[in-house]
Amino acid sequence: MSELRPYGRELLEAARRERTPTDAERARMLKALLAAAEHARLAVETRPASRLNAASKVLVLVALAALIAFGVYMAGHVGVPRR
Repeated sequence: MSELRPYGRELLEAARRERTPTDAERARMLKALLAAAEHARLAVETRPASRLNAASKVLVLVALAALIAFGVYMAGHVGVPRR
């Protein structure tokens, strides 16, 4: 690979300077990141509890399983011609 001309080196250096954030920008981004993390932590700590207790969840699960089984049974027997 050949060496860059002075204009090419200047162009690369200018691109690096534009791409690299300043110290003030880094501090602002870090402050925003820490604020977002604190907000997320507070949101997790203050979220409402589940409305159903464990027994209610089991009852709903059993009811759904029974409904699915009934649906499968009906799908297999309804509309079948009898001999």
